[in-house]
Amino acid sequence: MNGAVSPLMQLLSEVETLKKQIAESEDPVLKESVGSTINAIVAYGQEAYSEMTQILDEFETFQKMEGLTEEQRNSLLAQSLDHFKDQMSDHEKDSFAKSCEDEYKGIWESLDGDSQEFLSTARYLGYALRMRGRGNYAPVINEMCRVFENELKKKIYNDYIVQMTQKQVVDMDSNTEPIKTAVSKKKKNKDYFISDTEMVCFIEALPSVKNNQSGYLSELKKYLQAEKWDIQKLSDSQYTKSAHNYIDNYRNDSAHANLMDEKKAEKCDRQTHKIIKHFIESKK
Repeated sequence: MNGAVSPLMQLLSEVETLKKQIAESEDPVLKESVGSTINAIVAYGQEAYSEMTQILDEFETFQKMEGLTEEQRNSLLAQSLDHFKDQMSDHEKDSFAKSCEDEYKGIWESLDGDSQEFLSTARYLGYALRMRGRGNYAPVINEMCRVFENELKKKIYNDYIVQMTQKQVVDMDSNTEPIKTAVSKKKKNKDYFISDTEMVCFIEALPSVKNNQSGYLSELKKYLQAEKWDIQKLSDSQYTKSAHNYIDNYRNDSAHANLMDEKKAEKCDRQTHKIIKHFIESKK
C-alpha cells in the first residue's frame, strides 16, 4: 500500500524540522513564530485524529452489531466509510487517486468513478491508521472490497436487472431467487440487493447454461454476449474460485468484528488488483 503521502503526515513530519530550528536559533522572534506554527499543526492534527477516531469507532460498532442482514450491515459500513471520503481535502483526493492510477495503469480509466474513489479512500485510510498506530485495518479492507461489488453492479447487474423488468421470464430455478427479488423490487422503483457471492455464483454457472434454456441465467448469458463480454474468461473456474476466496477472506471477514492487521490489508490490496484486472479485461 505504497504511494501518496498525506498532507497531514507531511505537516507532522515538518514539526520535527521546526523544533530543530527553534533549538538551533537564538532569534526570539523566530522562536515565537515557529512555536506558533507548531501549535497550529498540533491543533490541526488533534482535530483530524479526533474525527478519524469517531468514524473508526462507528465502523467497529457496526461490525459488532448482531441481528443484521448482510444488506443492512454492508449499508451501515458503507455509510461509515463514506464519512472518511468526506474528510479528505481535494489535495488528498487528487494525491491518493494519482497513487492508485499509477498502480492500476492500463485499466484505471475503465473503472467506474465510485470504484476509483473507493480505492483512493482505502489508500487514505491506510495512511490514517498507520499515523494513529491503530491495529484494525478492517475499514481499509472493506473499502477496497467495495470496488469489486461496485464493478459487478455498475457494469453488469444494474442494467441487466432493468432489462429483466421489461421481460416476462419464466424461471423455476430456486437458485435465482435473488435475481427474481431484485427484478420485483426494481419494478417498484426500489433498491435491490444481490450479494457479491451471489453475483459471482450466477457468473460461475453460465458455462452450464444451454442456448435454448429459459430463465434468468439464460437471459444473463444473452445479456453478457450482447454487451461483448468474454464469458469464457469471465466465468473461468480458477477466476471465480479466486473471487469467492477473495470475498470470503476479505469482504465478509472485514464486515464483522474480526481484527485484520496491516499485512492482511496489503494482501487484500494485491488481490483486489488481480480480481479487478481480470474482470475489466473480460470485456471485449
